[in-house]
Amino acid sequence: MTDTGNGRIQKFDGAGVYLTEWPAPDSARFNNPMNVATSEAGQVLVADTGNHRVLVFNADGTKAGVLGGYGSGDGQFVFPSGLAVGPNGDVYVTDQNNHRVQVFMPAETPTRRSTFGQLKRRFR
Repeated sequence: MTDTGNGRIQKFDGAGVYLTEWPAPDSARFNNPMNVATSEAGQVLVADTGNHRVLVFNADGTKAGVLGGYGSGDGQFVFPSGLAVGPNGDVYVTDQNNHRVQVFMPAETPTRRSTFGQLKRRFR
Protein backbone atom coordinates (compact mmCIF):
# COMPACT_ATOMS: atom_id res chain seq x y z
CA MET A 1 0.00 0.00 0.00
CA THR A 2 1.33 3.45 -0.84
CA ASP A 3 1.39 6.02 1.92
CA THR A 4 1.86 8.97 -0.40
CA GLY A 5 1.96 11.79 2.16
CA ASN A 6 4.54 10.01 4.30
CA GLY A 7 6.61 8.79 1.34
CA ARG A 8 6.56 5.09 2.16
CA ILE A 9 5.28 1.67 1.12
CA GLN A 10 3.62 -0.51 3.74
CA LYS A 11 2.80 -4.21 3.47
CA PHE A 12 -0.29 -5.78 5.05
CA ASP A 13 -1.59 -9.34 5.04
CA GLY A 14 -4.99 -10.37 3.66
CA ALA A 15 -6.67 -9.60 6.99
CA GLY A 16 -5.28 -6.06 7.03
CA VAL A 17 -2.61 -6.73 9.66
CA TYR A 18 0.51 -4.58 9.25
CA LEU A 19 3.58 -6.65 8.32
CA THR A 20 6.38 -4.28 7.39
CA GLU A 21 7.45 -1.08 5.69
CA TRP A 22 9.67 -1.06 2.61
CA PRO A 23 12.33 1.62 2.58
CA ALA A 24 13.47 3.19 -0.67
CA PRO A 25 16.30 1.07 -2.09
CA ASP A 26 18.76 3.94 -2.45
CA SER A 27 19.66 7.31 -0.99
CA ALA A 28 16.69 8.92 -2.77
CA ARG A 29 13.68 8.49 -0.51
CA PHE A 30 10.30 7.68 -1.95
CA ASN A 31 8.84 10.95 -3.18
CA ASN A 32 5.04 10.82 -3.30
CA PRO A 33 4.63 7.16 -4.29
CA MET A 34 1.22 7.00 -5.94
CA ASN A 35 0.46 3.42 -6.94
CA VAL A 36 1.52 -0.20 -6.68
CA ALA A 37 0.91 -3.24 -8.88
CA THR A 38 2.04 -6.85 -8.70
CA SER A 39 3.26 -9.14 -11.46
CA GLU A 40 2.41 -12.81 -11.87
CA ALA A 41 5.98 -13.55 -10.74
CA GLY A 42 5.18 -11.85 -7.40
CA GLN A 43 7.20 -8.71 -8.02
CA VAL A 44 5.85 -5.42 -6.72
CA LEU A 45 6.05 -2.30 -8.88
CA VAL A 46 5.86 1.13 -7.25
CA ALA A 47 5.16 4.40 -9.06
CA ASP A 48 7.68 6.62 -7.26
CA THR A 49 5.98 9.64 -8.75
CA GLY A 50 8.08 12.52 -7.41
CA ASN A 51 11.31 10.76 -8.41
CA HIS A 52 9.96 10.14 -11.95
CA ARG A 53 10.57 6.39 -11.87
CA VAL A 54 8.97 3.02 -11.31
CA LEU A 55 10.74 0.76 -8.83
CA VAL A 56 10.51 -3.02 -9.09
CA PHE A 57 10.83 -5.10 -5.92
CA ASN A 58 10.94 -8.81 -5.27
CA ALA A 59 8.27 -10.17 -2.93
CA ASP A 60 10.69 -9.91 0.03
CA GLY A 61 11.21 -6.17 -0.56
CA THR A 62 14.63 -6.31 -2.21
CA LYS A 63 15.13 -4.09 -5.24
CA ALA A 64 14.90 -5.92 -8.56
CA GLY A 65 15.06 -3.01 -10.97
CA VAL A 66 14.00 0.47 -11.98
CA LEU A 67 12.18 1.94 -14.95
CA GLY A 68 12.49 5.47 -16.18
CA GLY A 69 13.93 8.66 -14.92
CA TYR A 70 13.00 12.27 -15.59
CA GLY A 71 12.31 13.21 -19.19
CA SER A 72 9.98 13.03 -22.15
CA GLY A 73 11.79 10.43 -24.25
CA ASP A 74 10.80 6.80 -24.63
CA GLY A 75 11.09 5.06 -21.28
CA GLN A 76 11.26 8.35 -19.34
CA PHE A 77 8.55 9.87 -17.13
CA VAL A 78 7.32 13.13 -15.73
CA PHE A 79 5.23 12.08 -12.72
CA PRO A 80 4.34 8.44 -13.39
CA SER A 81 1.20 7.85 -11.39
CA GLY A 82 -0.75 4.77 -12.46
CA LEU A 83 0.40 1.18 -12.90
CA ALA A 84 -1.18 -1.99 -14.19
CA VAL A 85 0.13 -5.39 -15.23
CA GLY A 86 -1.65 -7.04 -18.15
CA PRO A 87 -2.41 -10.75 -18.44
CA ASN A 88 0.64 -11.27 -20.68
CA GLY A 89 2.95 -9.51 -18.19
CA ASP A 90 3.12 -6.14 -19.97
CA VAL A 91 3.47 -3.22 -17.55
CA TYR A 92 1.33 -0.15 -18.25
CA VAL A 93 2.54 3.15 -16.76
CA THR A 94 0.52 6.35 -16.92
CA ASP A 95 2.97 9.17 -17.51
CA GLN A 96 0.97 12.08 -16.12
CA ASN A 97 2.74 15.21 -17.32
CA ASN A 98 3.80 13.70 -20.64
CA HIS A 99 0.10 12.88 -21.26
CA ARG A 100 0.67 9.29 -22.31
CA VAL A 101 0.67 5.66 -21.29
CA GLN A 102 3.85 3.69 -21.84
CA VAL A 103 3.87 -0.09 -22.06
CA PHE A 104 6.87 -2.19 -21.07
CA MET A 105 7.25 -5.87 -21.76
CA PRO A 106 8.81 -8.30 -19.33
CA ALA A 107 12.33 -9.46 -20.14
CA GLU A 108 13.78 -12.71 -18.86
CA THR A 109 17.13 -12.62 -17.12
CA PRO A 110 19.51 -15.60 -17.17
CA THR A 111 18.12 -16.64 -13.77
CA ARG A 112 14.60 -16.63 -15.29
CA ARG A 113 13.51 -13.97 -12.81
CA SER A 114 11.13 -11.58 -14.49
CA THR A 115 12.26 -7.97 -14.78
CA PHE A 116 10.86 -5.06 -16.70
CA GLY A 117 12.45 -2.42 -18.81
CA GLN A 118 12.12 -2.73 -22.55
CA LEU A 119 9.63 -0.20 -23.93
CA LYS A 120 7.01 -1.94 -26.02
CA ARG A 121 4.81 0.98 -27.09
CA ARG A 122 3.27 4.20 -25.90
CA PHE A 123 -0.09 5.84 -26.37
CA ARG A 124 -1.01 9.52 -26.56
